[in-house]
Amino acid sequence: MKRLLILCFLGVGLLIGAGATAVMAADAPPPVVSSAVVYDLVGTDAAPGNAEYKGTVQLERKDSTVIVTWNVEGETYVGTGVVDGNAMAVAYGGGDDDDEVGIGLYIRDPQTEVVTGRWTVKGKTILGTERWTPRK
Repeated sequence: MKRLLILCFLGVGLLIGAGATAVMAADAPPPVVSSAVVYDLVGTDAAPGNAEYKGTVQLERKDSTVIVTWNVEGETYVGTGVVDGNAMAVAYGGGDDDDEVGIGLYIRDPQTEVVTGRWTVKGKTILGTERWTPRK
């Protein structure tokens, strides 16, 4: 099974719900939202060969953080993100190895809302990549 470890960085605003955008200053806590935004993702594994995978990512604001939930090929990974400008860092764990932890860095294009990033798992020296496309 592929193992994902992700730290994410998102932009000033995250697409929230059906087309609404929540704008946030870098020094202000994110607004509380009742709905979540979902992205389709395509990524490459942080392992030799960089095998491709697909899935979804859901982002939900919680106090001053963002809860990030990946669903990839039947496995779920959960992380906590910190937003700064158009970037978000996320620490996460889960999948088929509950002891696995990882980090990732994601940047949101404010014009297209597409998020791109890199991630790795503790102890690895290879980076994986992800591209998140907002669901319309």
